[in-house]
Amino acid sequence: MLHYLKTEAEYFDAAARGEKNFTVRKDDRGFKVGDYLVKMRFKKGHFTGALMFAKVSYKTNFPAGVRKGYVVLGFKTKHITVVEEWK
Repeated sequence: MLHYLKTEAEYFDAAARGEKNFTVRKDDRGFKVGDYLVKMRFKKGHFTGALMFAKVSYKTNFPAGVRKGYVVLGFKTKHITVVEEWK
């Protein structure tokens, strides 16, 4: 399954640098390990044109401090590809 996700620039950039390998999302799409994420970089409410492709390697919906109905999805850095922004 392929999931398209809006991602704020701060979080997108940290993932692109390999510093952040997880995301917290509302569990409204049936996320599963093995799914692919297409993370779209948004800055000030607008799509910048940068895309990131990642494969979900971990999912949990029971972590401490996460609101009910949300999940933590882990993804492996080696599965990240960043497509350059529009110029």
